[in-house]
Amino acid sequence: MSEKLLIQLIQLFGIVARLGGVSKYVNARSIMKRFLVKQLNDDTVADYLMIFDDFAKEKILPYQKRKKNFYEGKKKLLSVRDSILTLKICININQELTETQKVMVVAQILEFMAPAEMLSVHERDFAYTVACMLHLSTKVYEQIEKFVLTRNFFQKYIPNTLVISSSTEPCVNFHYFKPHVQGVFAFLNLEELDTILVKYLGTANYELNSLPIENNQVAIFPVGSTIRGGKNKPIHHSLVTSQYLKGEKTYKPITYVAENLHFRFRDGKLNLQNITIAESSGTLIGIMGPSGSGKTTLLEILNGNKKVQSGKILINGVDISIKKYKFEGVIGYVPQNDLLIDELTVYQNLYYDAKLCFADYSEKQIHELVIKTLKDLGLEEIKDMRVGSSLDKTISGGQRKRLNIALELMRNPAILFLDEPTSGLSSRDSETLMELLKELTRSGKIIFTVIHQPSSDIFKMFDKIYVLDTNGYPVYYGNPLDAIIYFKQITNQLNSDQAECHECGNVNAEQIFDILDTRLVNEYGKLTQKRKITPQQWNELFKKNIPPPVITHASEPIQPTIRVPNRIKQFFIFLQRDFLTKLNNRQYLIINLLQAPILAFLIAYTNRFYFVGKDNTGHYIYADNENIPVYIFISIIISLFVGLTISAEEIVRDRRIFKRESFLHMSRNSYLLSKIVMLFTFALVQSFLVVLVGNTTLQIRGMFWQYWVVLFSAACFANMLGLNISASFNQTVNIYILIPILLIPQIILGGIVVKFDRMNPDVVPKERVPLLGDLMASRWAYEALMVTQFKDNPYERLFYDIDKTIATAQYKKVYYLPNLETQADFCFWNIYSKDVETQSKVKRELELLKNELANEAELHHLQIDNLLNNLSFDKFNENVLHECKQLIKRLSLFYSQQLQYNRASREKILEDLEKTKGKRYIKQLYETYFNDAIARMVKNIEDDNFILESDNRLIQKIYPIYKTPTDIRAHFFAPEKCFFGTYLDTLWYNVFIIWCMNIVLYYTLYFNALKRLLIWLGFREN
Repeated sequence: MSEKLLIQLIQLFGIVARLGGVSKYVNARSIMKRFLVKQLNDDTVADYLMIFDDFAKEKILPYQKRKKNFYEGKKKLLSVRDSILTLKICININQELTETQKVMVVAQILEFMAPAEMLSVHERDFAYTVACMLHLSTKVYEQIEKFVLTRNFFQKYIPNTLVISSSTEPCVNFHYFKPHVQGVFAFLNLEELDTILVKYLGTANYELNSLPIENNQVAIFPVGSTIRGGKNKPIHHSLVTSQYLKGEKTYKPITYVAENLHFRFRDGKLNLQNITIAESSGTLIGIMGPSGSGKTTLLEILNGNKKVQSGKILINGVDISIKKYKFEGVIGYVPQNDLLIDELTVYQNLYYDAKLCFADYSEKQIHELVIKTLKDLGLEEIKDMRVGSSLDKTISGGQRKRLNIALELMRNPAILFLDEPTSGLSSRDSETLMELLKELTRSGKIIFTVIHQPSSDIFKMFDKIYVLDTNGYPVYYGNPLDAIIYFKQITNQLNSDQAECHECGNVNAEQIFDILDTRLVNEYGKLTQKRKITPQQWNELFKKNIPPPVITHASEPIQPTIRVPNRIKQFFIFLQRDFLTKLNNRQYLIINLLQAPILAFLIAYTNRFYFVGKDNTGHYIYADNENIPVYIFISIIISLFVGLTISAEEIVRDRRIFKRESFLHMSRNSYLLSKIVMLFTFALVQSFLVVLVGNTTLQIRGMFWQYWVVLFSAACFANMLGLNISASFNQTVNIYILIPILLIPQIILGGIVVKFDRMNPDVVPKERVPLLGDLMASRWAYEALMVTQFKDNPYERLFYDIDKTIATAQYKKVYYLPNLETQADFCFWNIYSKDVETQSKVKRELELLKNELANEAELHHLQIDNLLNNLSFDKFNENVLHECKQLIKRLSLFYSQQLQYNRASREKILEDLEKTKGKRYIKQLYETYFNDAIARMVKNIEDDNFILESDNRLIQKIYPIYKTPTDIRAHFFAPEKCFFGTYLDTLWYNVFIIWCMNIVLYYTLYFNALKRLLIWLGFREN
């Protein structure tokens, strides 16, 4: 309090003293002295009391001299000068006094004027005028006046008054019986001002916060206050507020009981055991302890986030682990870290939270609820500001904390858990926040909060504290101020019966931890690492001295405070929220929309190859570009890379939001689908831009939608893969380390960097794509684009069917049939060999010969059963050889004729096209749509092994693009695929396979398969 303010208050009290004349001056002076003693030290009290004397006497003595008929006890009117001075003083002090201080000013004025329950009309008018000037309502003034003047609270009713005494006499006010109380304690709850007044009527010695309480004197009873003295147990602020809550009955009672909870980490370092807590409505409980004592773990056990090995948690007698659905919205949780969406505004964070909680609210009701919540927490002015991140701050730390709490308070949970809500805040912000929590308990809420190094004022706000020692041993549970006395008394310290400083009334909560951690001193006077009292010993003292809490379970059933929307509405809310989040993050939006086309242009431009002549001239021709296969493959890798990076953070970034929404039991399916739809939308746009930029740069025409479908499908696969790893790992850095591990196999096993038939023969079949390759989306995407680019372009489409017949006939005539003839000759010349290995080889060759000729016979409807029966080691001879060669010759003649006929047909098409369109058109068509590098790759004509032998079969390696597969496991670059007897075009079959892989990845994501696998393998903490 400033000196100027104090002098003005003294002047105001001097005017009050003048009203009563000399008879009341003495009483007023004694009250003034008590007031000054509370504000100043003994040396300065006399100086300011002299100012009061001079001011009061100046008003009293001159009046006595002028009025001879003045007699003691006469009531005086206030002069015009005094009225003006009173008004001036009230205007000045009104700007500096808090509401609580204003209440005390009015109470002191009433005590000055009415030492014996009597007020004149003029005195009452004066006191009421001062109260009005100080902006106190009439209702508040009347309550204060009645409270100050009343001497018998058993007979005179005053609203919001609580009487605590040991008397059994009927009381018109709300009464709380407390044995051994000498006298009567009366409490007045000024609800409008959030202030409680206390008045003692008796002669015993009691202290309020270490200061003596005088008979019939009104005092403020602030949060955390304690009245001590006599034989009775202390009267704590929490007792008074709880009685008010019971008397008001404006809420449904709720009880929270945790019985014998046990929890042990896998490493065995932390062991919470025998945790028993019982609380009822209107309680603020602080969980305290040194670092590593398990405060946060205990909080997460109490709110149900962590499962205990034994014990149970009951809310109104119902086990929350058995009937979770009954507690939707009943429990709220605010972790230490922010639960905000940084990209959204303050209003939007609350708006979407409300949308997920109140399905039956209209848009207007949602808006009104959000605005009311913002007003209640003082956040309305910043409602349109973006929340921002820790590196891009737009709102203060205190505002972030209040917004985090607002997200929970809007749901109106009956039980609220907060993990270190004051960490990182200034002392003023911390006190403001704790005052808000204390205010919430008055509406019947139970609030648990982990607190670290609380100030004196914050420490006093708690109704109870639960103290943990190292390794999770409980060592205290009860009133905060009693805790200091408890630990002092056990360690036999001086002033063990005092919790507060006698001079300033402050409490040093650190005393508790200093006492717990007191170390032994060695013979040299130095502190050792051994504690005087170990955590186990403190725990034994706790069990011995502090009885387990007993509480009667509330009988009323729990009613959910929220109504969660159905899954479809949840999906659209999640989707809208996610869209706004990304839209507000401009850097994210720009990077993700530009990285794909920039990379596409980079690879397309660098792969735009053309021949330069000796005169340094030349122009780009698509048909001659050797790098088109490379471009196709890298485009796929870009789609996979961009898809992975854009989705890798999606779920791990929202993990903090999950903690908040876990108590709402939201649909995981709706959430995941909203993420997928948003990511797929980005993939759709990115793939479109890649194809648009890349294909335009390289002049790839006529294939836009085919490229877009394949690249979009590959990007979606990467999105699903990224979401899986995002849901399975705890840290973003681990996820980004995994991206190369996931991407490199896609490159190696995609079919271009290392050909499948050039891989390790132990794992790669000669006829089909290896299983590892089939698991790669890049393999399916690359094959789809290469095949469709070759056979479906406008030029090759004219000849593909004919070219397919020509390629088949050429393979059979040039490679296949000569190979069979050679094998038949080998068998004939070695049939009588005595060498075991040679005989074994002859048998294999005969089996191969039999199989292949049987296939040809079936293909051409030939009857060669006798020949096939003779193709055995026992029956093979010169006649059989001759018969084989005759059959091979007939087949060769057939394929020669077929080859000649189809070549002529192809020439005829070209001639007709030349006649109608001209040679230039044909050349332009070829150069525009046909690429030689792609043709060579899909025809495999640059490979030395055109035909291979495996499992008594001949395998065609040349012309795979013209070879029709016979079963579902097809060779690479197959033009079509067999799917349960039906042939599908390779492009659409491969796209179908990629989307099947996407569906599988969705189920692994939904059921957290990868996360469960990692937990089972021990790579991830449960």
